[in-house]
Amino acid sequence: MCLNYESLTVPELQQRVQACLDRAPKQSDAWLEVVSWFQESMRPAGVKTSRATLDALNTRRPIIVRSSFGHTVLASTRALELASITAATPDPAGGKIWRDAHGEPTGLLEDTAFAVFSTLLPKPTLQEYVAGARAALTAMNRQGVTSFLDAWAAEADMDAFQAVRGSGKLTARAHFAPPIEPSEANDPERALKRVVLFAHYYDEGVLERDPGITVRNAKLFLDGVIAAPALTGAMRQPYFANSGTAAEPDWAPGPILVGLARAGI
Repeated sequence: MCLNYESLTVPELQQRVQACLDRAPKQSDAWLEVVSWFQESMRPAGVKTSRATLDALNTRRPIIVRSSFGHTVLASTRALELASITAATPDPAGGKIWRDAHGEPTGLLEDTAFAVFSTLLPKPTLQEYVAGARAALTAMNRQGVTSFLDAWAAEADMDAFQAVRGSGKLTARAHFAPPIEPSEANDPERALKRVVLFAHYYDEGVLERDPGITVRNAKLFLDGVIAAPALTGAMRQPYFANSGTAAEPDWAPGPILVGLARAGI
């Protein structure tokens, strides 16, 4: 289901997800993946979410909620259990598992800490990917978007837009940047060859006025991000934190010095 980047309170978030669950009562064990969660715009400002937010819902289905920022996932307790994420699970390289005062996972996972779900959730079919590509193009058409860049383009996404292109229904210029994953760091030559093969297969050459497909970029990660709320980038000095209020902020070095142990600094 999609939250459409809306600014929500915790009860509103819960109501939206519960309504989706209620529409499919027979899927008692199936994963529910929620996307386009505008985490940074939750109301009131600074509100915290945790697995308890999802555990309060009337379901036993495992649930993950993906932030539109792309660096955070909120997981229910059952989802954490199926992913074998416990208090004993170390932070993976390039990721962070948020924990409570007792060391238990809160349900918030950053960057590579939620990569495990990619192997647990069922894979969409090509037809479903194509339907998603068409829906995305329709949304872009409404807003007058004529060109876009997918800065983390999976092969399945590129296949979907190529299929739309083949049917003559591509209505925006599509630019793709396939990722080079952290797991490929030990074999950069192989990673480079894979990206170059993508370019040979999908890129259509010279840019034209009419919609087409190009692959001219790749995306790779050297560290986390220094933007809130993820704050996974390695810092030599602590991130600033507001010890005041939203109306009267008091910014000063806070307790979070993220990433140094993982980066080996």
